[in-house]
Amino acid sequence: MNLRGGYQSIKERIPWQADSLCVLHSCTKGATALCAHWLLDRGDILLHEPVATYWPEFAQKGKDSVTVAMLLNHTAGLPALRTPLKPGAYLD
Repeated sequence: MNLRGGYQSIKERIPWQADSLCVLHSCTKGATALCAHWLLDRGDILLHEPVATYWPEFAQKGKDSVTVAMLLNHTAGLPALRTPLKPGAYLD
């Protein structure tokens, strides 16, 4: 059974195909949350520990004090774009 329908281009009435390309946003948040909760429940990670406790390379460029909780609640300040992107770069 194939689960697809609709149009890949409504304007041009091009139907969605099995090999149609699309942009996905935030598609791993659910799996990440599930894995994080599982690791927290087992005591394998702690929310208030620095990420570098588990991933030493992460501590580079001033990120040494970022905690697991900060990553999970989006307060770590990552990513930070310091220069404007060229037009269309979002789709590269």
